[in-house]
Amino acid sequence: PKSASLASATVKAAPATPAPGVVQPGLVKAGTQLSVQPPADRIKSLEAALEAEPYDLGAWDGRLREAIQEGKAEPVFERAVKQLPFAARIWAAYAEWSEMQDSAMALGVYSRCLQQVPNMDLWLSYLNFSKRHQTLEEVLRSYGRAIDLLGSDWRAAPVWSDYLALLKHAYNLKQKKENPDAELQGKLLAEDPNPIDTAKRTLKKELQKVQEEFGRAGADISDSEFLRVTEILKIDTEFV
Repeated sequence: PKSASLASATVKAAPATPAPGVVQPGLVKAGTQLSVQPPADRIKSLEAALEAEPYDLGAWDGRLREAIQEGKAEPVFERAVKQLPFAARIWAAYAEWSEMQDSAMALGVYSRCLQQVPNMDLWLSYLNFSKRHQTLEEVLRSYGRAIDLLGSDWRAAPVWSDYLALLKHAYNLKQKKENPDAELQGKLLAEDPNPIDTAKRTLKKELQKVQEEFGRAGADISDSEFLRVTEILKIDTEFV
């Protein structure tokens, strides 16, 4: 059907994930003719285009941009994902815009689309969100889900890299707990930077402000928490 083919095409055309907390500036590119019109006229033209062709991704892009600029984005995003339920880049933009309002709102958006849209860019967006806002247990669960769903994707290297970095740290902590001399005996693995800590340090000022307003902190990544979560999730660190 026409709707299925157009929706599928939007998934394949999904661009790379933007910087954390930034709604894709390229999400909507209105034509030159529209860009010189007053906002009300642009919206009217875009609505007319959507009425004529409800699956016109370019028109949806333009309409979403106008909605974000006028501060009335949520209802338009809802219309867009209802019309194009498999458009990964629209879902990602919706979630990233929501994150600027409230992380709980963004999580609600992600929870609606991750299983039905197995798209790498969308999942990378979610994993970045998870590292910024969720607990260590939730982060590890999220990476496990991503590996199960998209681990064989040719673009999955960043997912594997982050997940293995977390598992290496967990492995080393377990080794040191069981054998205090493990480091001296050369039984520990070389570790990579902790991706959760990196996400914290590179958090955009806009998102830092949102977190402060809601009184939310990032994940506890202390050694004791790593050991606790590893045991709860029964993660096998031996394969690393």
